[in-house]
Amino acid sequence: MRRSRWALAAVAISIAACGADSNREADSPGLGRCVRDSDCPTGLVCLEQACVADDGQEPEKPDPRTFLPPASSGNHVFALSPDANSVAVIDPLRLEVQAIPLPAEPLDLAVVPGEDAILVLSRAGAALSLLSLGDDEPRLAIRKLPRRLPSLSLAPDASWAVVWTRDGQALDAGAEGLVLLVDVGKLREGADDAAIERVAGRRHTDVVFRTDASGAARDAVVVGKEEIAVFDLSDPASQPTPTRVELPATHAELATRRVAASPDGAFVLIASVVSPDLLVFDVEGHSLGTLALPAPPSDLALGAGGRLALLPLRSASQVAWFSLPEALTDTGSIRVADVSLPGSGCDVPGCHVAPGQARLSPDGAFALLFTSAQQAKSFGRLDLVTGDWRIFDRIRKEVRTIAIAPTGTHAIVLHRPRPDSTAADPYEREVDRAEGYSVVALESGAGQLVLTGQVPPLDAVYAEGSRYAAVSLRSDAARVFRLDSIDLETLVSAPLRLSSAPEYAGPLAPSLEGRIWVTQVHPAGRISFVDLAARSTKTLTGYELNGEIE
Repeated sequence: MRRSRWALAAVAISIAACGADSNREADSPGLGRCVRDSDCPTGLVCLEQACVADDGQEPEKPDPRTFLPPASSGNHVFALSPDANSVAVIDPLRLEVQAIPLPAEPLDLAVVPGEDAILVLSRAGAALSLLSLGDDEPRLAIRKLPRRLPSLSLAPDASWAVVWTRDGQALDAGAEGLVLLVDVGKLREGADDAAIERVAGRRHTDVVFRTDASGAARDAVVVGKEEIAVFDLSDPASQPTPTRVELPATHAELATRRVAASPDGAFVLIASVVSPDLLVFDVEGHSLGTLALPAPPSDLALGAGGRLALLPLRSASQVAWFSLPEALTDTGSIRVADVSLPGSGCDVPGCHVAPGQARLSPDGAFALLFTSAQQAKSFGRLDLVTGDWRIFDRIRKEVRTIAIAPTGTHAIVLHRPRPDSTAADPYEREVDRAEGYSVVALESGAGQLVLTGQVPPLDAVYAEGSRYAAVSLRSDAARVFRLDSIDLETLVSAPLRLSSAPEYAGPLAPSLEGRIWVTQVHPAGRISFVDLAARSTKTLTGYELNGEIE
């Protein structure tokens, strides 16, 4: 294995002190409860029955979505209906839906770029299906697979697909580390040898495709717990085993690392909350190098088309950012700034906490920094050109996660409740204890808090155009299911009732400004199309019944 190292010029580290969070939750999602240090992932220690990093705080808790989202091509929305063993092909303009039967237990899909076509993976049927839409009847080609694997990744040029098992998913007959490389061209032709079985380490977390300047896929990269495996896609049938590159122990802990890749797959970055070394894997050269940071990164964000990397360094109250690939050979291009937020859970006057998570604006001009591991009713905006740091501290509730508008003009902050709040003011105490979200105009700093009682916000979505957004809310216990329409120009929100629990939401085509779709829990499948400007909803229910409009 070839290794190289890029050294980062030394920078001063200033650590902001703050009183310990006496309300730390004993159970950390993904880490579990601890009694001794050996109960924690390597590099973390047990403090007050929680696994904490070197700054005495739990690792940041990213807010991942757990629902399988539908996917959309230029003309259709595709939504799997596993209970009905079908996929719903939805025309959002005509409000028409057609249910197409699939092999049993469809559980993942990928849209073929540039086509009205999808690949669908069915586990129980051990099958990969290619569904193509045209002017005539849909065409469905089904190919049996030698394995029952649950995850599907498609190359950007749709030449190859990788069928694999994501860490945490059930293994097929206990066979760990197996992947299928599927030649999509042969799949279209009905060839028997379209799928190639290979092994690629164990406990896989990510699949990345490296493409060349023309956009053609050249390599498939499978990131596992202890190693990275690279398959040469020029002739994988002649490659019995992939090129394998081992990862250091500090970056083999899945609970404490972040993985991101450039859009062309040329570089894979792996950050660990227990190591100041950022791993940089050069896919074409099969070389693993490091960038030495002032402190362990608590998050990793890539933006501006993958040309910009940003890493909050929570234990040092700093953030580092740089352009790729320039920083790999010119460490002078790496910038570091001191950042901190006013703390809301400390008794110490002037207490500050360090942000540990980041969201990059679509153009890479700025980043919003926040923490979900410490008590802070604020977030900050870092200008990545000037280095200016601005704090937004009038949002009134603690931050769970943040979604930036595609225009970069607004942010929606989903809050977390503080049930044990002891605020002296009774009203502010109830505000602390409630669920809710805030809409913030980033230029003026104006914000609007929306309290949602015991109904937690599920997700935020921005419609095409620059004016409307929505927040989905769901409480199964209270039987409250709704979507809040938000006018970003006025910051006014209005609730829209949903017939059943929302699952996932997304924008419709660019020509349909101000409109979104939202899938809902229903045994026969349900999707709603929402005009946020008109505050109107049209719902299609019963995919296998070809849709009933409500």
